[in-house]
Formats: sequence, C-alpha cells, structure tokens
Amino acid sequence: PSADVRFGVVAGLSGHDRPDALAALIALSDDPDLDVRNWATFGLASMVSSDTPDLREALLVRTEDADPEVRGEALIGLAARHDARVLPALRRELAGVFHGDWCVEAAELLGDASLRDELGALRARLGAADEAAFGDAFDQALLACTKA
Repeated sequence: PSADVRFGVVAGLSGHDRPDALAALIALSDDPDLDVRNWATFGLASMVSSDTPDLREALLVRTEDADPEVRGEALIGLAARHDARVLPALRRELAGVFHGDWCVEAAELLGDASLRDELGALRARLGAADEAAFGDAFDQALLACTKA
C-alpha cells in the first residue's frame, strides 16, 4: 500500500527488459500516485528497448493522463517506436498549452511531415523565456519533420 515502496519498485525495475519487469512497470504506469505513475511511464517509454503490444497499449493509455509530464513521456515512448497511433494525442498536445518540450521531442522522434504546421503554431505561441529555453528543440523537431 505504500507509494514509497511502489516508487522503489519502479526504480529497481526501470531499465530491465525482462517480461516480468515490463509487466510490473505496465501495472505501475496506472498507479494512483503521480510520482509512481510518472516514473513507471518514463521507464517504459525511455529506459527499455522492448517493444511489445502490451507496452505500447500502456503508453497509449497514458497519453490521456491528467498530468502533462506523464502524457509527454508516453508520447515520447510511442514516437520512438514509430507508432502512428500517437498522432492524435501528439496533435492535441501541440495545439494545447505548452507544458514542456515532451511533445516537441516526440514530434522529432516521429519525424512526420504533417506535424510541421502544429510545431510552428506552438512555437509562435511561446513566450520569450520558453523560446530561449526550447528554441533549439523546436529547430531539431522542425528539421526532422522536414526530412520525412
């Protein structure tokens, strides 16, 4: 019942591609505790090389999470696996409030030319501080989407 223990389990299992570790991370990616859910999603998205239908489905579910960081990690994981089902969720993030560059990184990883306009529109809405912090990420994503 302890979120701290569940978080420790996530930390211990992240980076392991064993089927039992992946199954536990998938279950923990739906945890009620935000930190547990976030780190389990990150573990599935970016810390394992596995690519299974169950892993992709768990990431797809997390693209609907209430927390923008969890959604962003899920976008990155699906985009890295070139799963086209990420496009609607990625477009929603690009059209919404800018919470960080997760959606920009996902767009770069996916490299889909149809995202250029959404990337440009989001960049145009950035304030000066976000442009200074994330301008290079937008440049890289736009370049990747141009090559597609």
